[in-house]
Amino acid sequence: MRQTRSFCIVEPYGDFVADADAEGDVTEIKLIDPKDYKQYFDWGEIGESIIKRVIELNYEYHLRR
Repeated sequence: MRQTRSFCIVEPYGDFVADADAEGDVTEIKLIDPKDYKQYFDWGEIGESIIKRVIELNYEYHLRR
């Protein structure tokens, strides 16, 4: 089994209307500060390393803009 985590820059393009999935599990889309991620999900120690790196990548990305 493999898992991947991806870093991407996202921007809202409109209000959330509905989940395209028939089960409708998604009820909202929320842009959060990566430092606050544990309020929404917790990936444990590995997740802590991933989020730390994401914060670094995000900082570097915005420096180049």
